[in-house]
Amino acid sequence: MLKTIDFLDQNILCRHVSDLAIHPYYHRHNGCEIYLFLNGKVNYYIEEHCYPLVRGDILVIQPEEYHRVELVDKKHYERITINLEQFFFQSLSSHETDLTTCFFNRPVGQNNLSFLNEQQIGEFIMLFNHLKEANSSPEYGHDLLSLSYLFQILVMVNQAFRAGGNQGCRSIMPPLIRDIMLYIDGHLLDSFTLEDLSRQFFHNPSYISRRFKMVTGLTIQQYLLNKRIGLAQKYLKEGRFLTDVCWMSGFNNYSHFARTFSQQVGVSPKKYQNYIMSLPENADFQESLSECESE
Repeated sequence: MLKTIDFLDQNILCRHVSDLAIHPYYHRHNGCEIYLFLNGKVNYYIEEHCYPLVRGDILVIQPEEYHRVELVDKKHYERITINLEQFFFQSLSSHETDLTTCFFNRPVGQNNLSFLNEQQIGEFIMLFNHLKEANSSPEYGHDLLSLSYLFQILVMVNQAFRAGGNQGCRSIMPPLIRDIMLYIDGHLLDSFTLEDLSRQFFHNPSYISRRFKMVTGLTIQQYLLNKRIGLAQKYLKEGRFLTDVCWMSGFNNYSHFARTFSQQVGVSPKKYQNYIMSLPENADFQESLSECESE
């Protein structure tokens, strides 16, 4: 518990904003995210789903899940986000209450969305404001107060998902893009071309390429490489051999793998693994906090 308290102010990012800054393409974070939509008109993409949000929609996103926001109306966009490292949940959960449930007890890209009514929105905002204030306060007891508010928020979010966290029927993702994403996820270790996708989905290659980038902000090749690098990072964190990680992530040439990994992550696979394995569980979260600023 003391370790959790010591690192709480360094490993949590709380934001209540109304600016229009967003990530224009599919991306992911090293930590977990709680997202409460308050006002505006946006579509929220998570993996192969797209949700037109309404006030009170609350989403949970785990590190493996690619997502982005599309502004339908660029006049107003208000939301609350809380970004946390995974080790917080492991240290805060009890034998009877697993606070990681809504994040990890589900398939990737499934059951991300639930809903808060107006009373619950008010309670969430109150707890959020208390958490943010206590987390930045030098006053006596601020650390324990921060933890108490964080406990209540995490319990509240999990309760919301236990009550109704399966709203996949609301997805408006274009079927072609959804099917292509599912195909890519199922063939990460295989070699295929745009022409293969054209034959698979009965559309010409240029149409598929154009539509995919319009929805995701990425080319199909960029999306595929991002997915493979994400898979490689997972294996590297598990301490697997570098050459094994290369093949297990869908690359058939180590030089290409190392070059692509360095371009995407900023360091070589070896340096990345050495860095992750030699530092505490929360060490790599600081690098991801700045990426969450434009959610």
